[in-house]
Amino acid sequence: AIVQETLKYIQQPTLGDFDKRLVKLSGINANYLHIVLGRKYLNEHQYAEAAEAFAKVAPQTWKEEPFATYLDSNPFYIKPDNGQNSEEIFTPATFAGQMAELEKKMKAGDAQAAYLLGCGAYNMGYWGNSWILSQRQWSSAEYQYMYSPRDLSGEDYYAATQAKTYFEKALQLTKNSEIAAKAAFGASMCERNAFALFQAAEGREVGYSENEQAAFTARMNTEARKRLSTYFGLLKNNYPTTQYTREVIEECSTYRDFIGQ
Repeated sequence: AIVQETLKYIQQPTLGDFDKRLVKLSGINANYLHIVLGRKYLNEHQYAEAAEAFAKVAPQTWKEEPFATYLDSNPFYIKPDNGQNSEEIFTPATFAGQMAELEKKMKAGDAQAAYLLGCGAYNMGYWGNSWILSQRQWSSAEYQYMYSPRDLSGEDYYAATQAKTYFEKALQLTKNSEIAAKAAFGASMCERNAFALFQAAEGREVGYSENEQAAFTARMNTEARKRLSTYFGLLKNNYPTTQYTREVIEECSTYRDFIGQ
């Protein structure tokens, strides 16, 4: 609401002298505020609204920094190869529009659409390849060294909660074992995110002695097997012979550890 009111204010046809100086001093403009608004809608998974906001951003913006550097991967592509063109590039506007279309298809019962929604929601999160869609900055260890420390387990950007619900929906809708295997692995990555947050929180008070570190590592190894068992277990027990599961074995060391290979 604040962003929308600010947009109304700076876009008035007759700004007074004081207003003009205030806008200039703030350094904001409609282009920037529509990016802020679009990101806010994406973070709330309101894709049609995000697409509408991003459509009002000058197209040249997406060709400039930081988007030129940090939006250079297909946000629907997840390793191992999930059948999407890894080199296809989206702008925030085309991504949000695609997510809105996929949401409609999912509601009509399309399992593949639900899976791709999961990929898109995952990749615009902290561990995804296109985090800049939803945030303006990123740090490799921010979830570990966030000050003041806080519980991030309920924050979708880090925990990929919404992405997991989409992958679970794909599992419910599909009768295709390959799509099911992909969705199960996608959900397992969301579980892996949640485990990383848990591990970081638990490790904050662990000392640096060799014994303390060894005990913590052993405890986390046990916790990992429990916390990653749902969807790794589904892959192992229900879809062991799919092509995708074979690719997961080749690409994912965490899954290989889980199945003892």
